[in-house]
Amino acid sequence: MPEQSHTADFKTRMAALAGSIKKGDPMFWVSDMRATVRWYESIGFTILDQFEDGDDLVFAKVAFGNCEFGLSPGGQPGPRDVRLWFYTDRINELYHLFKGQRGEPEVRFEEDLYTPFYGGRQFSICDINGLHLIFWQPEDLAA
Repeated sequence: MPEQSHTADFKTRMAALAGSIKKGDPMFWVSDMRATVRWYESIGFTILDQFEDGDDLVFAKVAFGNCEFGLSPGGQPGPRDVRLWFYTDRINELYHLFKGQRGEPEVRFEEDLYTPFYGGRQFSICDINGLHLIFWQPEDLAA
């Protein structure tokens, strides 16, 4: 089979299978599982699942609204090359709630609420591992 024909067949077959993928969840490696889970829980995330191996927490799945992701031990603290986006229709309420938080949990802002060049409104915070959480209200979700 010529290489070009094989590539076209592969792409066609993969396109047909794309609909079989029902969901994708990112997973982030973190240095301190228990502290990370506590931090997310303290800012209103739901802990959907967690697994322990002896005294070690080895997996957790957290969610905020319809956004879910996993946590696993082994990461290094510090900035990440990943940005996790949360689309919302209540940007002002989220921003003011986070901004008004005093004491625990510490919420570190990377960006205050603003209008980016691509439209909508957004702000961003960092988790205790340096993962950026961007909350964005696109114009089509504005009230």
